[in-house]
Amino acid sequence: MSRHTALRKPRVSPGLSPSALSPETGFAVTAISRTPGVTYSDSFDLQCIIKPHYPSRVPVAVTWRFQPVGTVEFHDLVTFTRDGGVQWGDRSSSFRTRTAIEKAESSNNVRLSISRASDTEAGKYQCVAELWRRNYNNSWTRLAERT
Repeated sequence: MSRHTALRKPRVSPGLSPSALSPETGFAVTAISRTPGVTYSDSFDLQCIIKPHYPSRVPVAVTWRFQPVGTVEFHDLVTFTRDGGVQWGDRSSSFRTRTAIEKAESSNNVRLSISRASDTEAGKYQCVAELWRRNYNNSWTRLAERT
């Protein structure tokens, strides 16, 4: 008895070719924590999961934002820029000494780890991802933003 592997064409809606689908189709961000409640002096991790997985030639910027308790504005903590750099926000000085950030090589997922939590870190955290495209004239166009 022999085994055969059949190659199938991808299913595409009538009237659309696979090349007609734009990179931002299905672009989504999910922020999760395995520690929903944190007590003082504990550590916690936040994960920002980007879907689908984009190849390195498709630049994705990811920013962790923070809204302190009792305020209405979010402030940028740290950004993995579209070119792979790390940029700290203006108000992140209290976070830098107790914060570790990591961007997975195999995906665009970003982890924010904070140790020895205190009143300073009490509030809401938000992950923002931006999908970019480099134009022929070397300028940039933001294709999509998700929170």
